[in-house]
Amino acid sequence: MKKVMLLMAGGRGERFWPKSRASMPKQFLSLYGKDSLLQQSFARALVVTENPHEIFVVTGQEYKDLTISQLPQLPEDNIIIEPAGRNTAPAIGYASLLIRQKIGQDAAIAIMPSDHVVLNQKLFCQTINQALAVAIDSANLVTIGIKPTRPEEGYGYIECGQPFLENMFQVKRFVEKPPLQTALAFLKSGNYLWNAGIFIWRLSAFQKALETYAPALFEGLERIKEYLLAKDTAQVKEQFLSLEAQSIDYALLERAENIVVVPGEFGWDDVGTWAALERVFAKDENENIIKGEALVFESQGNIIDNTL
Repeated sequence: MKKVMLLMAGGRGERFWPKSRASMPKQFLSLYGKDSLLQQSFARALVVTENPHEIFVVTGQEYKDLTISQLPQLPEDNIIIEPAGRNTAPAIGYASLLIRQKIGQDAAIAIMPSDHVVLNQKLFCQTINQALAVAIDSANLVTIGIKPTRPEEGYGYIECGQPFLENMFQVKRFVEKPPLQTALAFLKSGNYLWNAGIFIWRLSAFQKALETYAPALFEGLERIKEYLLAKDTAQVKEQFLSLEAQSIDYALLERAENIVVVPGEFGWDDVGTWAALERVFAKDENENIIKGEALVFESQGNIIDNTL
């Protein structure tokens, strides 16, 4: 069975202003390391698939040229352009339709954001391959949960249920971003993982899950499929805009019953703000983080970035 990677590369460029902006969202920036976060994500995906033709990127029309310039190895036909920004459920559903048309129903797909930092690529790829093996051998939807290191209010959480296989669990529930005291209780319990927004399943299992647990989205995508076959781009966009703008978590995963979580410990961070760089960069003797050249005088606890 083929293994396919889908990189989510939409975004409005708000979190790292003024370095990021509408024309240059976070995933296209080199926040950690020499390459952009998108380029790093592509490199990890290539380790898993070993074939750039089995890697896809879903993004907006305004970022197509930027994606092409940053990922010269990626076939241009593998760049999937969303008709409009409608959150992750329509984006993943639409991308899955096009991938199924191109490579067939018999494939397992790993879907991941392209704007996160991963410090240990080897462990990341091992975890993804472990999750892909589960998805291939079963009809389960699989997600990756990160073992928390602090009571984080900015992340969603996954509560682990009964053991599934070694070092895997059935998902008991998803929890949206909790208040501090609840996050602290989650951390102390040892039974909760951060939701990293990484999902793995067989395309056929995803289609069946949508039909069962998200019928409105399933029916909308079926209409889009007909217009895609007819090459009616106006109707494709119109039908896409009719889909409810929902996250894949809310639209499907919080309702489905066949979800397995694989814990991951590979140095993950979604680097959602400038302050998050404190978690991935070493500090100097004055607790400063400096990217590029800077002259620092009697300054402590700063994050300085003068790179392009």
